Order: sequence, then C-alpha cells, then structure tokens
Amino acid sequence: MNAQLVTLLDQEPSSKDRNVLRITHLEMIKGVGNHAYDDVLEIPIIDNQKSENLLAPDMEIAIKKYPKCNAVLVRRHGVYVWGDSWEEAKTRLESFDYLFESALKMKSMGIDCGQIPLMKNEENEAKKRKIND
Repeated sequence: MNAQLVTLLDQEPSSKDRNVLRITHLEMIKGVGNHAYDDVLEIPIIDNQKSENLLAPDMEIAIKKYPKCNAVLVRRHGVYVWGDSWEEAKTRLESFDYLFESALKMKSMGIDCGQIPLMKNEENEAKKRKIND
C-alpha cells in the first residue's frame, strides 16, 4: 500500500515533480542498489493503464530516463522492482517499501524527503545569521 500511496503525494498536474519521487539522506537508500546514503534516489512514476501490457512504452521511457533506479512506480497501482535474482529483487522491494513509508510519514510531518538536510555546522551558521540580522 505504501507504493500506491506515495504516488499520490504530488497531485498537481503542472508540477515538475509529479512523475518522480525523490528521496535522500535515508540509510535504507543503500538497500535498493546503485545508491549511497547521501545520493538523491529518483524513482519514476508513470500513469496506470487499463491493462498491464499497455504500461510497456512508459516503462521503457522511465527505465531509460532513470537508469540508476531499479524500480518504477505506477500511479494508483504500486511498484515494479527488479534485480539479478529473486532474492535481490525481494531485498530491494523491502528497502523501497521502507523508503516509501518514510516518505509518507515525512510528508505528514512537513518534511520534504527529497531535500538535502542541513548539517549541524550549516544549522549553527544559519542560526547565527538569523540572530545577527
């Protein structure tokens, strides 16, 4: 269910982020493969179709546009995940599900899961600037 719900986070038709979910600075990013903790993981989102075979053209475009990602979200449906074996695909799916749940909870807290967080030194400098202003 997390995969289905995460596709609904940005419903604004004119939004440039409507067709991609960005997540960064979460430890579980390493579990999906091809990414480190501080990378920005971009997961493409394609629109659902009347039957699965009609997804193929959009899936192909998404896979070519985001070659580092081994998953594609389907709006109001779920997610397709792959790996070199079923065990790898299962592990990646579990990591993606954790990340999707985190993204949903972060959104409910007003936190953008795709924004690079301020580091401690940056926070201190920002506080100093605010005090001096």
